[in-house]
Amino acid sequence: MTLPSTDTYSWGSAKACGYPVYGVKLSFFRGNDRVDVFFCFQCAHLTVTRDGTNLGAGDFSEAERPFIDAAKTLFADDAEIQNIGH
Repeated sequence: MTLPSTDTYSWGSAKACGYPVYGVKLSFFRGNDRVDVFFCFQCAHLTVTRDGTNLGAGDFSEAERPFIDAAKTLFADDAEIQNIGH
């Protein structure tokens, strides 16, 4: 399981590409709590928030392929998403 594994990420690392451009957001709910995961596929960077509070950001370039494949499956009709990784 790629998303919950701490081995997937390099936490707190700086990216040379500048500010991330988040193109995909996954939201998870439990009761009144909400966790959002924002993905930038241009620089393989994600940010995690809980109820709007930033919990951290990480580089997922070492495990990029499973995230790309999942985004393409979830957004099969989105031409821009389908071009990720080309």
